[in-house]
Amino acid sequence: MKNGIYIGKDSELGLTDSAAILFFRDPQHAWLESRLYAKREGQFFCIGVCRSAPALMELHQSS
Repeated sequence: MKNGIYIGKDSELGLTDSAAILFFRDPQHAWLESRLYAKREGQFFCIGVCRSAPALMELHQSS
């Protein structure tokens, strides 16, 4: 894949030469998750995961 932003129905991917970030939501469980990947020796390794619970997302939206 080339560097850039890729947008799907329930996911988004940002890709560079050295890192990638993936955002996706799970409609069944109503949470949002992001994962940060670093690229080393031609492979991506997950270096961070963040998941938002539905209640937290609702609280953020109402602020």
